[in-house]
Amino acid sequence: MVDSSGKPVVLSSVTITRAGSGTLVQTGRTETGGVYRFSNVPSGEYDLTIKPSWFYEATIKAVRLGAEELRVVPTIQLETTPMCDVSNDSRPQHYRLSNGPIGTGALSGIILDERGNPVVSATLVLYRQGSGSLSTTKSDETGRFSFNGLRPGTQYWISVSADRYFADGLTGLAVQSGLDAVHTKTLESCAPGHCQPHLKSQRILGGCA
Repeated sequence: MVDSSGKPVVLSSVTITRAGSGTLVQTGRTETGGVYRFSNVPSGEYDLTIKPSWFYEATIKAVRLGAEELRVVPTIQLETTPMCDVSNDSRPQHYRLSNGPIGTGALSGIILDERGNPVVSATLVLYRQGSGSLSTTKSDETGRFSFNGLRPGTQYWISVSADRYFADGLTGLAVQSGLDAVHTKTLESCAPGHCQPHLKSQRILGGCA
């Protein structure tokens, strides 16, 4: 585990739970160099959760481990918690292991409406800082989308549009090598002819009292 400058984060709590059930299997802490190790873990599928002080919690879900397998997971760059409690839907809900080429990562997620239902066939356009638009995709029947094979080291953003919803987006997205950062975006519905940006509800973010 490292911070945004690449400095190792030590003495952070790390837990392994069984995927799906949340049953605790093992717990430990990061050591010198931000490294953590677990031994004698039975084969199966697990969620790995890091709970550091002064940083947001991070979870890698659905890590499969075979019998007598040594599994090395990618390094996570942790995000520092702000002084004020500010809402940030551009922060990943969790991570998964990416299946893309070595040295690349992925951005994926789900588009929902205000009731938590999937928004089907939303148009998502991926942009990279300094490069303009890179790729376009549509959300599937479950509202899910994915952009794979992305290079780390620069910020990305995604514009989201769909019929009868206000256009929105995910900004300040970071790609991490070997990881798929999973996001959730909720779109606000609008009546036909009344989807101009100035009619959208003003979002009030948390802050310092």
